[in-house]
Amino acid sequence: MENKISNPEPTFITNLREFIIEVVQTEMYKLKKFEPEPKQDEWMTINEVIKFLKVSKPTLWDMTNRGQFTKYFIDGKPRYKRSELDEAFIGLKVRK
Repeated sequence: MENKISNPEPTFITNLREFIIEVVQTEMYKLKKFEPEPKQDEWMTINEVIKFLKVSKPTLWDMTNRGQFTKYFIDGKPRYKRSELDEAFIGLKVRK
């Protein structure tokens, strides 16, 4: 009589693989829930921009007049696009 012992390794590996996939998918889903959703352009008032950039009002006017930022008018009130403010500072280096 031949003694057959089934090899548990393929079942173990398969189960382990499925478990790992499930855990990774669960963790990825959790992380994705906390990703900030891309916002539509956020319009900022002058006071919001001053606080955001930590500059004075005259400095903001100078930066706008030099073309660093574009000032838009919405319902007759000046506004700045948050995305343009962010883009203006990409690649800037801190002076020593």
